[in-house]
Amino acid sequence: MSKSRLLNRFLSVIALLITFKSGAYEFDNKLLYFPNEVLVNQILQKHEPKSVLDELVKVESRMLDSNSASAAYYLATRCYQENLDKVPEAQRTSHALFSMMIKNSDNDAQIYKAAHQLCLGLDAAYLNKLEEYYQHLQNAVGYIRDQVAPLLTYWIHKQCGIQSQRRNKHLEALESLKLALEIATANDDVDRIYTIRGSIVDSEVELGFFEEALKNSQSVIEWAESEKKNPNYLAKLYQAQGYILLIALRHEDAVDVLNKGLKNAEKAKNEFWINTILSNIAAAQIRLEKYDEAIATSERVLQYSNENKNDYLKAQSKALIATVYLLQDKVDLAQPLIEQSTKQFIETDQTNSLAQYYGSWSTALYDTGHYKKAYNALVKFNEYENEIFNTERDKSILELKNQYESVQKDGEIKRLSEMNKRKDLELKNQNLQQQIWWMGGLIAGLVIILLGFLYRRQRERNLLLFDENKRLDKQNHIDPLTKAYNRRFLTKKLLPRLKLLSGTDTRITFYSLDLDHFKLINDTYGHEAGDQVLIDFVQRIKISCRENDYLIRMGGEEFLLIISSSNSVSDSFFAKKLMQIITGSPIETTSVSIHISASIGAIHVGGSNHSPDEYLKVVDQALYEAKTDGRNRTVFYVTENQEKIDNYNKPLEASLFSKVTVTLD
Repeated sequence: MSKSRLLNRFLSVIALLITFKSGAYEFDNKLLYFPNEVLVNQILQKHEPKSVLDELVKVESRMLDSNSASAAYYLATRCYQENLDKVPEAQRTSHALFSMMIKNSDNDAQIYKAAHQLCLGLDAAYLNKLEEYYQHLQNAVGYIRDQVAPLLTYWIHKQCGIQSQRRNKHLEALESLKLALEIATANDDVDRIYTIRGSIVDSEVELGFFEEALKNSQSVIEWAESEKKNPNYLAKLYQAQGYILLIALRHEDAVDVLNKGLKNAEKAKNEFWINTILSNIAAAQIRLEKYDEAIATSERVLQYSNENKNDYLKAQSKALIATVYLLQDKVDLAQPLIEQSTKQFIETDQTNSLAQYYGSWSTALYDTGHYKKAYNALVKFNEYENEIFNTERDKSILELKNQYESVQKDGEIKRLSEMNKRKDLELKNQNLQQQIWWMGGLIAGLVIILLGFLYRRQRERNLLLFDENKRLDKQNHIDPLTKAYNRRFLTKKLLPRLKLLSGTDTRITFYSLDLDHFKLINDTYGHEAGDQVLIDFVQRIKISCRENDYLIRMGGEEFLLIISSSNSVSDSFFAKKLMQIITGSPIETTSVSIHISASIGAIHVGGSNHSPDEYLKVVDQALYEAKTDGRNRTVFYVTENQEKIDNYNKPLEASLFSKVTVTLD
């Protein structure tokens, strides 16, 4: 065979390999299930739990020979079933995943790493090591990101969302659950769609998105009714919807819905759900001022909780009875119940519920003229709210530390892997040089490889240059002291984007914040202390913000916060939370502890053709009124006639809006 024919054949093989490799991961829709993933699902659905593991083992060879997504999902499912059945093979499956992770490279290895982390998490969960489980889930999310493994991705994000809810990290939970919902929706997987929607409702309630929560809750209930789900499941759904209506202050509607849940719970003869729903009915009866009915309902729950040693329901029922007594000005009868329920809430680790009740007790005491006791209850409310906040902050710091260490380890593994690859390449080149006298026909191929290598090197340099330019651009738009965005970012980057949203359904809220008496802080304690106050002030606000919210330092102690929002009700809830975080604890400087507060002006924007500049002028007026009204408050400009604003052809004026004041009282 001539050298030219040998060269042509070699180039043809190279071209074929390149074509195959480039098409290996091209899919019309990355969210669609693979056939072998569906096969695993069918086994889970068609067989009794005790025989599922045997059926999974029967298809092992077929599954391990399939694509990485199906194989990884199969092994993760088997690991779950082995843990469920408490069989010793669980460790073997974990080792099998680790082996697959080592043997494969690039995308396939990432998928197996994700499945391996999920498997380790399941092991930890069944040993009741929930912190380890959550950390493994976080690692799995990092590995599965941007990979083509639909069902494994669904499973990881669903579990991560549920665990985030248990840790009161509801923004993070909502993000994970919506990713899982997207996959289920793409595959028209009805059971999974409504299961995820039911979980999404919990986080929407905690975040104050009541309208969205009610819509999702109603759709899940309608589906469950049409599918004739068991009464236990329906009782849980009606209880959740009733709780949403209670929080939204729709008490009559809440009672109607909770009674439907009660009927299902009674039909299922589930005493726990019966009494849980009765507890919520009692809360609604209190709001409707049906005090005798509320006490009778609460005492029924108390009797059940005493008989069944359910300390949480016992604390709830005592707290509700105490609330009624306070509203009836029977403080002596309420006091021992408050002490008993407080102790039981603490013992059952329900600080969040306890904080809410202290808030209600404080209001009731104030309304009946017991101002000193009301003040003491309010102090307790703030203490528990701060405890919840600090606990969540400490957990967040620990998670960030663990994730940072995990990234460091992955980077070290990748560096060693690249070093081994480089050494292997050097050995291969040496062998090629020793045999070059009879491999002249492959010289062209080596030239192509070399060119590809040089191309990649140049591309890497270009990417590094791009990243450096991006970093410098970001620094140009960041305030060097507080690390908030600066005014240049607002005018050059953000306002042009917001102008594009004018006339759309996008809803945002402007908050103009001004630190109260900041000049006095500077004059009294010095500029170094003043700088520390600004830094800590920004950090407190950022903790309560999402990734797509923007905090801008407009100059001095004045800041602008722009958030995406749903409605003015959730905005008021957010403003109150923001004020609580700002005033919650003193800022510690090197020489003194400084208490701070802020005046806030706010305006909710949605669907208007007016420019952001006009709204900024109006929100400055709202801030001015907050300062002149006494500071440490939020003044909202709201309108009940959005159509009037939309059709207003002149520049916006403050007179078009009504004023709502939010304080911490």
